[in-house]
Amino acid sequence: MVDVRAEFLALYHRLQRLQKKRWTRRDRQNDRYMAHTARLFQASLIKRRKPTDKARTAWFLANQELVQALQAGYLWTWEAREVRMDRYKKHLEALLKARAKSVVRPEPGPWRVWKTVDSGCWRSQTDPINYARGEAENLADVPRKYSLEVQVRLTEEHDGGGRWSVPHGTFVVEVQGDEATVAALGYVPAPSLKEWLAACWRRGCNPRVYNPWLPHGLEERLGVDYFGNVREATRENTPCV
Repeated sequence: MVDVRAEFLALYHRLQRLQKKRWTRRDRQNDRYMAHTARLFQASLIKRRKPTDKARTAWFLANQELVQALQAGYLWTWEAREVRMDRYKKHLEALLKARAKSVVRPEPGPWRVWKTVDSGCWRSQTDPINYARGEAENLADVPRKYSLEVQVRLTEEHDGGGRWSVPHGTFVVEVQGDEATVAALGYVPAPSLKEWLAACWRRGCNPRVYNPWLPHGLEERLGVDYFGNVREATRENTPCV
């Protein structure tokens, strides 16, 4: 009998190795291109002349066609591999999504860090720590949806030390379960848009800070008020669009 959890973990680790290989090969290809152009630049220098940034910039400007041809050659080689890797990545992700629901299950186990949220992403807000906490709680709604034990902890907090400094904090979302359960949380369906909107307003966070492209009047169409209460959407509270 096939162990679904072991099979899921094997696919998950294969996807992690693929992504690591993808970035490693991309960096290696970029290093080869930079080394090739550096050799050409060094060959163009007068003997015993020290290379400078000004001379390097002038050489690149004077040899734009050559540089672009080299870049296109290295880029074409990489893109051919990228297409194959991307196709295989989508195949693995489809297999993981098909098996994720059967893997997630509440059971005793160690606490594992699933997500980390830093308030630096919302420094433009008057209360960035509240928005970081709200984002962490929104992420924690995913394991809560599947009856998993979850906790949100503030691991770091400081005020920056200046008069006009912005408070800073880091939150971690920890889930109780084994490696397969925590890994599968990234591939299970998340709460619906309506549930997410209600959770944001209930926690005192404007959802348009997280997603500025939400259309105007979406709450009325979905039946959510600005205190996080959910009601049935009706024709009376649905704006004309």
